[in-house]
Parts: sequence; structure tokens; C-alpha cells
Amino acid sequence: MSEPKCLSTVDVARKFGVSRNTVKRWAQEGRIQAAGQNARGWRYYLFTDIEVLLAQCLSGGASQDGLEKPQDEQL
Repeated sequence: MSEPKCLSTVDVARKFGVSRNTVKRWAQEGRIQAAGQNARGWRYYLFTDIEVLLAQCLSGGASQDGLEKPQDEQL
């Protein structure tokens, strides 16, 4: 079984069209959940978690929580 695909904070920020600081703030506020940190302390997020969040934003559900609607880029 292969490892799940992970996204960096910058990758997540690009998907939503926001700064990496915004993604970090969302994580601190509990709006998104980091899957962990690498040896350098950089957060990473599971692709599947971000995919679900993008779907919620596109349907209008997550935007009520202050998350931005993503750019037109596909995951």
C-alpha cells in the first residue's frame, strides 16, 4: 500500500489562493488539521483532507467558517 499524498503549507495556500500565513492561521484556529510536521518542523496536510475541504468550499459549506473559495486550479 502506498503512502498517502501530502501537501505542504505552500501547496495548500496555492490551492485556495491565500498566503501560507493564512493556512497556518487556519490550522491554529482548528479550521484545518495538519497531518504532522517533518524533521524541519514544516507542517504537511493530507491530500484527501484538502480535497474534502475544497469540495466544501465549492459547495459553499466551508466559506461560512471563513475559508476562502479556491482558485480555478484543479487538485
